[in-house]
This record gives sequence, structure tokens and C-alpha cells, in this order.
Amino acid sequence: MEVFYLKKKQCGEQGVLKCHENCLSHTVAVNREQNLPQWRSNSHDECVVGLYDSQGPNFVSEPSSKVEFTNTSGGRIDCSAKGNPMPNVEWLGGDKLAVSTIPGIRLVRSNGSIIFPPFDAEAFRQDVHWAVYRCVASNSVGSIVSRDITVRAAVGLNTTSALANYATEVGMS
Repeated sequence: MEVFYLKKKQCGEQGVLKCHENCLSHTVAVNREQNLPQWRSNSHDECVVGLYDSQGPNFVSEPSSKVEFTNTSGGRIDCSAKGNPMPNVEWLGGDKLAVSTIPGIRLVRSNGSIIFPPFDAEAFRQDVHWAVYRCVASNSVGSIVSRDITVRAAVGLNTTSALANYATEVGMS
């Protein structure tokens, strides 16, 4: 939120409905009847004007274009964005449809992460472990889409002990 300080003599008394000031190349118009933007008097005998500064999403953390892991280690991809209002982050698959959690296979978290837990070779799913994903961040101002993220899980060893360790770590046992 941007804050502008306007001298009280420029704004008038606290009950005045409108005051205007050109500050930092922004024209600030205060209208208490419509309640946009908000203003109040502070201890410095000035009006404080707060503008709601809308901003479209920007990636804070965007995954690399290729994420590789083994079935014994599992993997993770993270995506986060900032904006005003705070963007919602979701994941799309190669078919451009939203992906969701598949218990024990793919965990889509509300914090913008996808976790691929360790898995047995027999549980390999090409549509999950050898696939393309995209991160989408959206708010009321707009949406942004990440580059394609190619996920490749190398399958080799049996993971019974890795799965047990993972279950203990995330409190599933």
C-alpha cells in the first residue's frame, strides 16, 4: 500500500469530504463518502492517504524447465508468486487441465508445491512421473503461466524402505 502525507491545511478539517494533492506524480483523490481510499488524521496534523495498489502476479520462485528424481528419492517442484491481491497458484498438466492430488503418487499442496513421494517401480505412472507441468498464478488483476516443466522420474530399485521412511517423515505411518 502506498501512503501519501498531505498537509492538513491542504486537506481542510477532518470532516471535509474531499481533498486533492499531486504527490510523487500520482494524483490522490480522497472521497470519504465512497470510502476509497481511506484517510485519517495522524499525530503530525496531516491527512494520511492509503491507496490500494493492485498488482498482477509475478513469480517469486519458478521451477527450472527440467526436474529429475529417482523413484527411491521422490521429488518436488515449487512455484510461488506475489501480487496484490495475493495470487492463487495452481498446476496444469500437459493437457492444460488442472492437476490434483493422487494419494501416495502426487501431492498438490496449497503452498504451490507438488510433491512426488518415493514409489515402487510398479507404481510408476507415465502421466505423473514422466510428464509436463505448468504453474499458473492468478489474481483479480490477471494470470501468468510458467514455462513447461518436464518431470522425469528414473525407476530402478524397490523402494519399500524408502516409502516407510517417507511415511514416517510426513506423519503418514
